[in-house]
Amino acid sequence: MATQRALVKDLGISWKDANSLVKQAESDLGPDASSDMILEHSKDLKSGKATPGKADSALSTSPTAETEMTTDTSVETAETDEPEETAAEEPEEPKAEEEPAAEEPAAEEPAAETETPEVEEEATPEATPEPEATPEPTPAAAPVAAAPVAAAASPKKTAPPKAKAPVKPKKPARASLRIAFFDMGSNDEALVLDALDELNNMNLTHPRHKKKVKEVSEQGASPMGVLQALRNHGESSAKVTEGAFALLLALTAAGEKETLPALVDLGGTALILDLMHTHKGKENVNIQVHGLGLLCNLSGSVYHETKLISEHKGVDIVVEDMKEFPKLRFVQRRACKVLTNLGMASPKIKQEIRDKEGVSCLGAALENFDEESNVYMEARKGMICFLKK
Repeated sequence: MATQRALVKDLGISWKDANSLVKQAESDLGPDASSDMILEHSKDLKSGKATPGKADSALSTSPTAETEMTTDTSVETAETDEPEETAAEEPEEPKAEEEPAAEEPAAEEPAAETETPEVEEEATPEATPEPEATPEPTPAAAPVAAAPVAAAASPKKTAPPKAKAPVKPKKPARASLRIAFFDMGSNDEALVLDALDELNNMNLTHPRHKKKVKEVSEQGASPMGVLQALRNHGESSAKVTEGAFALLLALTAAGEKETLPALVDLGGTALILDLMHTHKGKENVNIQVHGLGLLCNLSGSVYHETKLISEHKGVDIVVEDMKEFPKLRFVQRRACKVLTNLGMASPKIKQEIRDKEGVSCLGAALENFDEESNVYMEARKGMICFLKK
């Protein structure tokens, strides 16, 4: 074993190769050869200076070699048959590989996990003869450097709460829901815009606002306040129209049963169509998107506003939006849904949609969008509706 270990260390070869070299050297030199002679001849075999089956004459036996043979060969013959191939797969260099074991306290866990298997593999053949593991406690200074870092990091955790303290007083400045709705009935456009921003930022579809939205809607304050803002400032201000349409959509999502009936009773359908006709063009695309969403809800089978939509040139508005924004999926999906609802309502409106190129717009939507998209699904429903007589 000592000869094989010396070959692995000096030549950087595997244990299996070292064992085969030793066996060849023993067969070349004979049973009287010493371990030093076998080691030297094995190195010559590895370097090519000697050939298998021919022993160097310079390595002939000497008096000292004969005395060493009696001790070394007995050990070697007993140990040559017990090499573990798993331990011989990697080069030794015990000093270089034992250093990472001392670096484990330095808090680098990934490095410790990858290097520990190598230490375990090479410890099997060299566990007893290596006293070099004792000087390794010297890297114990690494935990001393890690302690100040942890100590320095601890005060940082207490510092952020002090910075958050001045932010808290800003939250109670938000107006109540009912007051914001009544502010929208003001003739002051700036006050109306502030109220719209406040309400749109509240995320009224959240469950925590559902009870308040229902209460205010039942009292008529929510749709009435928004419609009053549209009547006062909608025609002259695109910002008011966009904010009010967005708020009406949020209210219908939060409380459909309370908001939509009030919106219909207060004449909201005609007002929405008039403002959509007033604010056209790409610069007002959000108004058209929100308006089409409201028309989807108002043209459903529950509220039967399809006749009023048709009388106020709703078909013209929807078809113009589909032609103006052919690749915008929000416009196309909602417009397809409105045309389908209108076409299913009466044969007269269905014929009007055909005459005003609504069916061709549905076909264009089928061509412009993927089959798995929502736009394609709504356009397909519309085409099925208009293919029926």
